[in-house]
Amino acid sequence: MPDSGPRLFPANQVAFTLLEQFNEQGIQRENDFDSDIQRLEHKMNLIIQLLGQMMASQQTRPAAVELKLGADFIAWYEPEATPSDEFIIELYLSEEIALPVQARVVVDELDNGWCQARFEGLSYEEQSAWERWVFRQHRRNIANKREHIQ
Repeated sequence: MPDSGPRLFPANQVAFTLLEQFNEQGIQRENDFDSDIQRLEHKMNLIIQLLGQMMASQQTRPAAVELKLGADFIAWYEPEATPSDEFIIELYLSEEIALPVQARVVVDELDNGWCQARFEGLSYEEQSAWERWVFRQHRRNIANKREHIQ
């Protein structure tokens, strides 16, 4: 998909990269690297992590709110919202990474004060990263429910 111009939220790429790194199965030790490319990639990942930590250190997190998430929507309790309202939202997707993902959303429907909105203007990469993150959360939720049943 062609690039649609300047990014509305440039820090999203850093936030999604940090989330991907955090969710991978551990970090390889330096002597496990097979090539110069892997060593370079590891160093770049460390730089991105440090950048994320630096940016996050200047953030204060808002109080947590209940959300409903999907691959292409988000819902939260907002009884004053009306269809077609636009919001800029910040989502803190990880307790460990205090860097928010920002997005523009447009309200599609309301249900007993719950406002369901679709994402607007996410790049292809951001949409893909969001979908992977939501899928991982769904899998973890199912695994946690199975553990509690047994």
